Amino acid sequence: MHLEFRVPSQRQPQLPYKFFFCDLSSLLATMPAFTTAALPDELFASLKKARDLGCKPADEHQPYSNRYAAAEQLQELLQQACNADAACSTPEAAEFASWCKVERGLQLLETDLLAEGQKALEEGLSHAWPSTVECLAIQLQAHNALAQLWCERSENETALEHLQSAADLYSAIKQQQQQQKGASPSSTSNPPQEALVEQQGAPEPSSPCTAAAAAAAAASGAADADAGAGACCSDDLPRTSSSSWHAALVDAEQIERDYTTTLFFKAQVHGLMGQKVQSASYCAATLNRQLKQGKPCWLGHVSGLH
Repeated sequence: MHLEFRVPSQRQPQLPYKFFFCDLSSLLATMPAFTTAALPDELFASLKKARDLGCKPADEHQPYSNRYAAAEQLQELLQQACNADAACSTPEAAEFASWCKVERGLQLLETDLLAEGQKALEEGLSHAWPSTVECLAIQLQAHNALAQLWCERSENETALEHLQSAADLYSAIKQQQQQQKGASPSSTSNPPQEALVEQQGAPEPSSPCTAAAAAAAAASGAADADAGAGACCSDDLPRTSSSSWHAALVDAEQIERDYTTTLFFKAQVHGLMGQKVQSASYCAATLNRQLKQGKPCWLGHVSGLH
């Protein structure tokens, strides 16, 4: 008699392909998507810390040390954001990366690495920014910085182009703020009062003292704006985006200081171009803003004139 022994098969029963697809879908559904909410909070906190580091008082022997350190930290954050954007290609990651580029460029333009700072700002501005108050505000800062750079290079036409872009951004910001407050569409179409000086012009100052006083006040306004760079202290800024991390980087007072800087640079550029009437008009507009803001510092400049 021939006996045949059979070993039971150890193979597991095959599962239908549908099971694999459903299981994979369920697995992907449980994985966190790379959105702004999924970005580690440390990234946003680190961005603000890097900005604050760059704004600390400079060391007498190493005047750019804080700026260099801030730029290095921003480069690391930029790399993380770019890696995430390459992996998931989300608008939020791309926006955060562009924000890091702009912040890094602003830091580098305060050092001797001007070309690298210019490149970072221009790359950041090339991003398709959403039309939120916060994103408009960071672009305004970038155009101001580039205008100053080109003005120092005696490229006044290019500087004026950036200043006009900054003024347009400020007008867009004010329209957004008015719309959020429930203003009528007709009221939001009016440009800021200071933006009318090019259209209406202004008479020549009645005396050299008047022009000098306006210029001194404009310089005071620009100094106030520079001193307030990086400040983040206001919660009354109208929110137009769902990304809460923007609020820690932009506030309403900073926007107004940045626009005062725009007007000051316009006065300077027009003066260098020999356009005395427009230069005096922007000086007066800067003085007017200082008066409205209740800053008495310009009185010291005026009283010291002879």
